[in-house]
Amino acid sequence: MGILNLLKKKPKEAVMAEAIESANLARRKMVKHRNIVKRLRGVPLPDIENCFSDERVFKTDYDGDVLVINHEPFTTRVEVVAPSIMMEDGKAAALIQITTLVEKPFDAYIQTDADINTLNANAAGGALIRAKDGRLLVSSRFTWFWEGNVWQDELMPLIVEAALNGPRAILLSEKNRRDGRPPRYSGISALNGQDFAAIREALPAELACTADDAGLFAELPLPFGGKTALVQLDKSPVNPYLGPGVKARINLPDRFKASEECLAAANLLNRKEMSLVIPAWHYGAWYARENNGLSYTCFFPNSLCANSAIFSRWLQLMQTRVDWVTRDLMDKW
Repeated sequence: MGILNLLKKKPKEAVMAEAIESANLARRKMVKHRNIVKRLRGVPLPDIENCFSDERVFKTDYDGDVLVINHEPFTTRVEVVAPSIMMEDGKAAALIQITTLVEKPFDAYIQTDADINTLNANAAGGALIRAKDGRLLVSSRFTWFWEGNVWQDELMPLIVEAALNGPRAILLSEKNRRDGRPPRYSGISALNGQDFAAIREALPAELACTADDAGLFAELPLPFGGKTALVQLDKSPVNPYLGPGVKARINLPDRFKASEECLAAANLLNRKEMSLVIPAWHYGAWYARENNGLSYTCFFPNSLCANSAIFSRWLQLMQTRVDWVTRDLMDKW
Protein backbone atom coordinates (compact mmCIF):
# COMPACT_ATOMS: atom_id res chain seq x y z
CA MET A 1 0.00 0.00 0.00
CA GLY A 2 2.83 2.38 0.80
CA ILE A 3 4.22 2.10 -2.71
CA LEU A 4 0.76 2.56 -4.27
CA ASN A 5 0.12 5.66 -2.21
CA LEU A 6 3.50 7.05 -3.21
CA LEU A 7 2.71 6.51 -6.88
CA LYS A 8 -0.68 8.21 -6.53
CA LYS A 9 1.02 11.38 -5.38
CA LYS A 10 2.85 11.75 -8.66
CA PRO A 11 1.09 13.72 -11.41
CA LYS A 12 0.21 11.63 -14.44
CA GLU A 13 2.51 13.68 -16.68
CA ALA A 14 5.43 13.05 -14.31
CA VAL A 15 4.81 9.31 -14.44
CA MET A 16 4.65 9.43 -18.25
CA ALA A 17 7.89 11.43 -18.38
CA GLU A 18 9.60 8.81 -16.22
CA ALA A 19 8.21 6.04 -18.44
CA ILE A 20 9.50 7.73 -21.58
CA GLU A 21 12.95 8.08 -20.03
CA SER A 22 12.74 4.42 -19.03
CA ALA A 23 11.85 3.52 -22.63
CA ASN A 24 14.82 5.50 -23.92
CA LEU A 25 17.15 3.81 -21.41
CA ALA A 26 15.82 0.35 -22.28
CA ARG A 27 16.22 1.12 -25.98
CA ARG A 28 19.86 1.95 -25.38
CA LYS A 29 20.51 -1.12 -23.26
CA MET A 30 18.19 -3.46 -25.22
CA VAL A 31 18.04 -6.11 -22.47
CA LYS A 32 15.52 -8.92 -22.92
CA HIS A 33 13.05 -9.43 -20.10
CA ARG A 34 10.79 -12.10 -21.60
CA ASN A 35 11.29 -15.79 -22.08
CA ILE A 36 9.16 -15.68 -25.22
CA VAL A 37 11.22 -14.91 -28.30
CA LYS A 38 9.31 -13.33 -31.17
CA ARG A 39 11.87 -12.93 -33.92
CA LEU A 40 10.03 -12.62 -37.21
CA ARG A 41 11.94 -12.43 -40.50
CA GLY A 42 14.98 -11.38 -38.47
CA VAL A 43 13.16 -8.61 -36.56
CA PRO A 44 13.58 -9.02 -32.76
CA LEU A 45 10.22 -7.87 -31.39
CA PRO A 46 11.36 -8.40 -27.75
CA ASP A 47 13.86 -5.55 -28.27
CA ILE A 48 10.91 -3.27 -28.93
CA GLU A 49 8.72 -4.73 -26.19
CA ASN A 50 11.48 -4.31 -23.64
CA CYS A 51 11.38 -0.55 -24.13
CA PHE A 52 7.81 -0.52 -22.83
CA SER A 53 8.36 -2.48 -19.62
CA ASP A 54 7.17 0.22 -17.18
CA GLU A 55 3.90 -1.37 -16.06
CA ARG A 56 2.64 1.88 -14.51
CA VAL A 57 2.14 3.26 -18.01
CA PHE A 58 2.42 0.43 -20.55
CA LYS A 59 0.80 -2.96 -21.05
CA THR A 60 2.25 -5.18 -23.76
CA ASP A 61 0.98 -8.42 -25.23
CA TYR A 62 0.96 -10.40 -28.46
CA ASP A 63 -1.99 -10.81 -30.77
CA GLY A 64 -0.60 -13.77 -32.67
CA ASP A 65 2.68 -12.42 -34.03
CA VAL A 66 1.70 -8.76 -33.57
CA LEU A 67 3.14 -6.83 -30.64
CA VAL A 68 0.37 -4.80 -28.98
CA ILE A 69 1.33 -1.82 -26.80
CA ASN A 70 -1.34 -0.16 -24.67
CA HIS A 71 -0.26 3.32 -23.62
CA GLU A 72 -3.46 5.05 -22.59
CA PRO A 73 -5.33 6.54 -24.36
CA PHE A 74 -3.78 4.72 -27.34
CA THR A 75 -3.27 1.13 -28.40
CA THR A 76 -0.45 0.65 -30.90
CA ARG A 77 0.25 -2.44 -33.00
CA VAL A 78 3.72 -3.37 -34.27
CA GLU A 79 3.48 -5.92 -37.07
CA VAL A 80 6.20 -7.58 -39.14
CA VAL A 81 5.14 -8.56 -42.67
CA ALA A 82 6.88 -9.89 -45.76
CA PRO A 83 7.61 -7.33 -48.49
CA SER A 84 4.96 -7.42 -51.20
CA ILE A 85 7.67 -6.86 -53.82
CA MET A 86 11.09 -8.40 -53.28
CA MET A 87 14.13 -6.29 -54.08
CA GLU A 88 16.42 -7.60 -56.79
CA ASP A 89 19.32 -7.97 -54.35
CA GLY A 90 17.15 -9.94 -51.92
CA LYS A 91 18.24 -7.83 -48.94
CA ALA A 92 14.78 -6.54 -47.98
CA ALA A 93 13.64 -9.04 -45.34
CA ALA A 94 10.58 -7.44 -43.78
CA LEU A 95 8.37 -4.41 -43.33
CA ILE A 96 7.73 -3.23 -39.79
CA GLN A 97 4.33 -1.54 -39.76
CA ILE A 98 3.22 0.53 -36.76
CA THR A 99 -0.44 1.57 -36.51
CA THR A 100 -2.60 3.25 -33.88
CA LEU A 101 -6.37 3.37 -34.30
CA VAL A 102 -7.81 6.87 -33.84
CA GLU A 103 -10.79 6.65 -31.49
CA LYS A 104 -12.92 9.06 -29.45
CA PRO A 105 -12.52 11.88 -28.66
CA PHE A 106 -9.79 12.43 -31.25
CA ASP A 107 -11.83 11.39 -34.30
CA ALA A 108 -14.18 14.31 -33.64
CA TYR A 109 -11.38 16.66 -34.78
CA ILE A 110 -10.92 14.88 -38.11
CA GLN A 111 -13.85 15.04 -40.48
CA THR A 112 -12.39 15.90 -43.87
CA ASP A 113 -9.29 15.31 -45.98
CA ALA A 114 -8.35 18.92 -45.24
CA ASP A 115 -8.38 18.13 -41.49
CA ILE A 116 -6.06 15.17 -42.09
CA ASN A 117 -3.77 17.34 -44.19
CA THR A 118 -3.55 20.06 -41.55
CA LEU A 119 -2.42 17.59 -38.91
CA ASN A 120 0.01 15.82 -41.25
CA ALA A 121 1.73 19.12 -42.03
CA ASN A 122 3.09 18.92 -38.46
CA ALA A 123 3.64 15.16 -38.32
CA ALA A 124 6.24 13.67 -36.01
CA GLY A 125 6.81 9.95 -36.13
CA GLY A 126 3.89 8.92 -38.32
CA ALA A 127 1.15 9.91 -40.75
CA LEU A 128 -2.57 10.23 -40.19
CA ILE A 129 -4.42 8.21 -42.85
CA ARG A 130 -7.95 7.13 -43.62
CA ALA A 131 -7.81 3.45 -44.51
CA LYS A 132 -9.92 1.92 -47.27
CA ASP A 133 -12.39 0.65 -44.65
CA GLY A 134 -12.88 4.21 -43.37
CA ARG A 135 -10.90 3.88 -40.14
CA LEU A 136 -8.51 6.62 -39.10
CA LEU A 137 -5.00 5.44 -38.26
CA VAL A 138 -1.68 6.96 -37.27
CA SER A 139 0.83 4.90 -39.22
CA SER A 140 4.55 4.49 -39.86
CA ARG A 141 6.70 1.91 -41.67
CA PHE A 142 10.31 0.75 -41.52
CA THR A 143 12.01 -1.60 -43.96
CA TRP A 144 14.36 -4.16 -42.42
CA PHE A 145 17.42 -5.04 -44.48
CA TRP A 146 20.12 -7.58 -43.67
CA GLU A 147 22.97 -5.15 -43.30
CA GLY A 148 25.29 -3.49 -40.78
CA ASN A 149 24.15 -2.03 -37.48
CA VAL A 150 21.06 -0.40 -38.93
CA TRP A 151 18.76 -2.13 -36.45
CA GLN A 152 20.43 -0.93 -33.26
CA ASP A 153 21.78 2.40 -34.49
CA GLU A 154 18.92 3.58 -36.66
CA LEU A 155 15.71 1.58 -36.69
CA MET A 156 15.23 0.81 -33.01
CA PRO A 157 15.35 4.45 -31.81
CA LEU A 158 12.95 5.51 -34.56
CA ILE A 159 10.54 2.59 -34.06
CA VAL A 160 10.27 3.22 -30.32
CA GLU A 161 9.73 6.94 -30.89
CA ALA A 162 7.10 6.27 -33.58
CA ALA A 163 5.20 3.76 -31.44
CA LEU A 164 5.24 5.95 -28.34
CA ASN A 165 4.94 9.50 -29.63
CA GLY A 166 3.65 9.20 -33.21
CA PRO A 167 -0.03 9.36 -32.14
CA ARG A 168 0.71 11.78 -29.29
CA ALA A 169 2.52 14.28 -31.48
CA ILE A 170 -0.43 14.44 -33.89
CA LEU A 171 -3.51 13.84 -31.74
CA LEU A 172 -2.60 15.10 -28.28
CA SER A 173 -0.98 18.20 -29.75
CA GLU A 174 -4.26 19.00 -31.51
CA LYS A 175 -6.37 18.24 -28.43
CA ASN A 176 -4.19 20.43 -26.23
CA ARG A 177 -4.40 23.23 -28.80
CA ARG A 178 -8.19 23.03 -28.87
CA ASP A 179 -8.32 22.93 -25.07
CA GLY A 180 -6.19 26.07 -24.91
CA ARG A 181 -3.28 24.37 -23.17
CA PRO A 182 0.22 25.80 -23.65
CA PRO A 183 2.95 23.68 -25.28
CA ARG A 184 4.40 21.05 -22.95
CA TYR A 185 8.01 21.96 -23.64
CA SER A 186 10.12 24.88 -24.77
CA GLY A 187 13.83 25.23 -25.46
CA ILE A 188 16.23 25.04 -28.37
CA SER A 189 17.38 22.31 -30.70
CA ALA A 190 20.24 20.04 -29.66
CA LEU A 191 21.81 20.43 -33.14
CA ASN A 192 24.05 23.36 -34.08
CA GLY A 193 26.00 24.64 -37.04
CA GLN A 194 28.81 22.13 -36.55
CA ASP A 195 26.33 19.24 -36.64
CA PHE A 196 24.74 20.47 -39.86
CA ALA A 197 28.18 21.03 -41.40
CA ALA A 198 29.13 17.43 -40.53
CA ILE A 199 25.98 16.17 -42.27
CA ARG A 200 26.85 18.24 -45.33
CA GLU A 201 30.43 16.97 -45.42
CA ALA A 202 29.20 13.37 -45.55
CA LEU A 203 27.23 14.04 -48.75
CA PRO A 204 28.44 13.51 -52.32
CA ALA A 205 30.31 16.56 -53.61
CA GLU A 206 27.99 16.95 -56.61
CA LEU A 207 24.94 17.45 -54.39
CA ALA A 208 24.06 21.14 -53.98
CA CYS A 209 23.89 21.71 -50.24
CA THR A 210 24.44 24.53 -47.75
CA ALA A 211 24.56 24.39 -43.96
CA ASP A 212 24.69 26.99 -41.20
CA ASP A 213 23.61 27.37 -37.59
CA ALA A 214 19.93 27.45 -38.58
CA GLY A 215 19.93 24.15 -40.43
CA LEU A 216 20.65 22.56 -43.79
CA PHE A 217 19.28 23.15 -47.27
CA ALA A 218 19.85 20.91 -50.30
CA GLU A 219 18.51 20.08 -53.74
CA LEU A 220 17.86 16.48 -54.69
CA PRO A 221 17.72 15.77 -58.44
CA LEU A 222 14.53 14.35 -59.86
CA PRO A 223 14.91 11.34 -62.19
CA PHE A 224 13.91 13.40 -65.20
CA GLY A 225 12.97 16.88 -66.34
CA GLY A 226 16.00 18.67 -64.93
CA LYS A 227 14.07 19.74 -61.83
CA THR A 228 14.95 19.24 -58.19
CA ALA A 229 13.23 18.56 -54.89
CA LEU A 230 14.12 21.02 -52.15
CA VAL A 231 15.00 19.47 -48.79
CA GLN A 232 15.61 21.14 -45.48
CA LEU A 233 16.59 20.42 -41.90
CA ASP A 234 15.26 23.30 -39.78
CA LYS A 235 15.98 23.56 -36.06
CA SER A 236 13.66 26.50 -35.36
CA PRO A 237 10.24 24.72 -35.08
CA VAL A 238 9.22 23.39 -31.66
CA ASN A 239 6.70 20.57 -31.61
CA PRO A 240 3.88 21.36 -29.13
CA TYR A 241 4.07 17.88 -27.59
CA LEU A 242 7.68 16.77 -28.12
CA GLY A 243 9.44 20.10 -27.66
CA PRO A 244 12.52 21.30 -29.59
CA GLY A 245 14.43 19.28 -32.17
CA VAL A 246 14.75 19.36 -35.95
CA LYS A 247 12.03 19.46 -38.57
CA ALA A 248 12.83 17.75 -41.87
CA ARG A 249 10.98 18.66 -45.05
CA ILE A 250 10.98 17.69 -48.73
CA ASN A 251 9.20 20.00 -51.19
CA LEU A 252 8.37 18.59 -54.62
CA PRO A 253 7.73 20.96 -57.54
CA ASP A 254 4.20 22.28 -57.96
CA ARG A 255 2.11 19.96 -60.10
CA PHE A 256 -1.60 20.07 -59.24
CA LYS A 257 -4.12 22.64 -60.40
CA ALA A 258 -6.84 21.86 -57.84
CA SER A 259 -6.44 21.55 -54.09
CA GLU A 260 -8.72 18.50 -53.99
CA GLU A 261 -6.42 16.66 -56.40
CA CYS A 262 -3.36 17.52 -54.33
CA LEU A 263 -5.03 16.43 -51.07
CA ALA A 264 -6.03 13.13 -52.65
CA ALA A 265 -2.45 12.57 -53.84
CA ALA A 266 -1.04 13.22 -50.35
CA ASN A 267 -3.47 10.76 -48.76
CA LEU A 268 -2.69 8.16 -51.44
CA LEU A 269 1.05 8.51 -50.87
CA ASN A 270 0.67 8.08 -47.10
CA ARG A 271 -1.28 4.85 -47.63
CA LYS A 272 1.19 3.52 -50.21
CA GLU A 273 4.12 4.28 -47.91
CA MET A 274 2.91 1.54 -45.55
CA SER A 275 3.76 -1.21 -48.05
CA LEU A 276 6.66 0.51 -49.77
CA VAL A 277 9.91 -1.48 -50.06
CA ILE A 278 12.60 1.20 -49.98
CA PRO A 279 15.25 1.97 -47.32
CA ALA A 280 13.73 5.35 -46.44
CA TRP A 281 11.76 5.13 -43.22
CA HIS A 282 8.14 6.29 -43.29
CA TYR A 283 8.57 8.31 -40.12
CA GLY A 284 6.52 11.32 -41.14
CA ALA A 285 3.78 12.30 -43.57
CA TRP A 286 2.98 13.62 -47.01
CA TYR A 287 0.83 16.74 -47.09
CA ALA A 288 -0.47 19.26 -49.61
CA ARG A 289 0.99 22.76 -49.47
CA GLU A 290 -1.14 25.85 -50.00
CA ASN A 291 0.23 26.24 -53.54
CA ASN A 292 -0.94 22.69 -54.40
CA GLY A 293 2.52 21.20 -54.21
CA LEU A 294 3.38 18.05 -52.27
CA SER A 295 5.72 17.91 -49.29
CA TYR A 296 6.98 15.22 -46.95
CA THR A 297 7.75 16.19 -43.36
CA CYS A 298 8.84 14.67 -40.08
CA PHE A 299 10.14 15.91 -36.75
CA PHE A 300 13.09 14.57 -34.75
CA PRO A 301 12.90 15.57 -31.05
CA ASN A 302 16.09 16.31 -29.15
CA SER A 303 16.09 12.78 -27.74
CA LEU A 304 16.86 11.56 -31.28
CA CYS A 305 19.07 14.45 -32.39
CA ALA A 306 22.02 13.09 -30.44
CA ASN A 307 21.98 9.97 -32.63
CA SER A 308 24.37 10.85 -35.47
CA ALA A 309 23.59 7.56 -37.25
CA ILE A 310 20.07 8.77 -38.02
CA PHE A 311 21.30 11.86 -39.85
CA SER A 312 24.39 10.40 -41.53
CA ARG A 313 22.24 8.71 -44.19
CA TRP A 314 19.16 10.91 -44.04
CA LEU A 315 19.56 12.71 -47.38
CA GLN A 316 20.48 9.52 -49.21
CA LEU A 317 17.38 7.84 -47.83
CA MET A 318 15.19 10.78 -48.81
CA GLN A 319 16.60 10.56 -52.35
CA THR A 320 15.14 7.06 -52.59
CA ARG A 321 11.76 8.45 -51.56
CA VAL A 322 11.92 11.23 -54.15
CA ASP A 323 12.93 8.75 -56.84
CA TRP A 324 10.02 6.47 -55.95
CA VAL A 325 7.41 9.21 -56.07
CA THR A 326 8.53 10.79 -59.31
CA ARG A 327 9.28 7.53 -61.12
CA ASP A 328 6.41 5.32 -60.05
CA LEU A 329 3.57 7.72 -59.24
CA MET A 330 4.18 10.99 -61.05
CA ASP A 331 4.92 10.37 -64.70
CA LYS A 332 5.64 14.02 -65.49
CA TRP A 333 5.99 17.41 -63.83
